[in-house]
Amino acid sequence: MKIGVTGVGGAAGVVVSKYLKREGFYIVGMDADRLSAGFKFCDVFYTIPLATDSSFIDKLTTICKKESINILIPTVDEELLPIAENKSLFEDIHVTVIISEANVIKDVLDKYECYKKLKKINIPVPKTWLLEEVNTNSLEYPVVVKPRKGRGSRGVFICENQNDLEYALKKLKNPIIQEYICGKEYTIDTLSDFSGKPIVVIPRERIEIKGGVSWKGRTVKNENIVSIAMKLLKELKFYGPTCIQAIVGSDNTPKIIEINPRFGGTTSLTIESGVNTPLLAIKLALGQTIEEQELIYKPKYIARYFEDVFFEPEEVAEVE
Repeated sequence: MKIGVTGVGGAAGVVVSKYLKREGFYIVGMDADRLSAGFKFCDVFYTIPLATDSSFIDKLTTICKKESINILIPTVDEELLPIAENKSLFEDIHVTVIISEANVIKDVLDKYECYKKLKKINIPVPKTWLLEEVNTNSLEYPVVVKPRKGRGSRGVFICENQNDLEYALKKLKNPIIQEYICGKEYTIDTLSDFSGKPIVVIPRERIEIKGGVSWKGRTVKNENIVSIAMKLLKELKFYGPTCIQAIVGSDNTPKIIEINPRFGGTTSLTIESGVNTPLLAIKLALGQTIEEQELIYKPKYIARYFEDVFFEPEEVAEVE
């Protein structure tokens, strides 16, 4: 069984590659960066164009055919929509892509559309505005300014006053303004089957965050978070993994701030807590039964550190 994983230079791609390789799968890794550390955890690897390149899908399908890939797992936000929109091309070459439908992906990766959709189905969310919808002179500070489309903490500003806001707005072309909530941040790892039925929901508290990445965290049992996430999943009908960001403020209500329809960068903590979501996604793709004990987890902590990998010159992948 050959599994293709894109974005193996990122945290999510590394996690998926490492843990599926441990399960005995043959991993075909792909990334736009010739020096992606995740290549070291793959059986074979390719450097591919960015998702914005017109040749992206053609190169991806060519690799899938060349390597006889059975299942493809995208892990990069920018790649999700073009791959979902061309899902039939992969099906034509007998590749199962673990990905949600294109219309679902499009809505949730647009943070303002995601906000409107969640509000419509009564999911708690921070107040959010487009620039043209709000009088910036009447805002209650602090506020969060972020790109309407973006990932991680890139281009995210916490503005304490009008001067901060004006600076942030000069830096961003298509921003949204969001209510700032002081509280604990959570990532919620979820998995749904290919009819959109939620299989498992696992909250992770983000104890220490650097550059948008959780450096210290723990899995927790929190029925309030699980209940909101389950409602969200049932309404929006995701297929496969999602990585949901939430924040719990003084009112103890989890508010959803972002949804990424892919595996998260700290999926390793969920796996080590007892639920191997990448493996379960493969089982779903193969039509296999998931046993109840595979969905049981226990609270566990994670602390991260840097680790180096090295390449010989002949190992550096050329662009495919």
